[in-house]
Amino acid sequence: MNVLIVDDSEELLMLLNAVLKKLGCNPLCCSGIAQASAVKEFDLALVDWNLEDGNGVDFLAKLRNKNPNASLYLMSATKPDETIKRKLDQIGAFYEAKPLSPIRLKQLIDL
Repeated sequence: MNVLIVDDSEELLMLLNAVLKKLGCNPLCCSGIAQASAVKEFDLALVDWNLEDGNGVDFLAKLRNKNPNASLYLMSATKPDETIKRKLDQIGAFYEAKPLSPIRLKQLIDL
């Protein structure tokens, strides 16, 4: 399974990369939207809400158009308000609280 991870925290990228590899996945780690936009194939995307080069919610909408069958998740330590929840519903994406535990990552992969 190809897992796209977009986050501007190098430490979080390293951690998620290591856990996903142990779970048998192919992590595609990107530090921002510009880099992640080049990724062609993914089954699951974990995108940070506040990125240095853009908004994760808007990027998830672009990812949905690029890959209608992928599982999409917005990651943040901040809970989304009703407006963001509606946007996520519209694009078929979900919210995941940071930090994601290895157990939760396995659950997302197994869905």
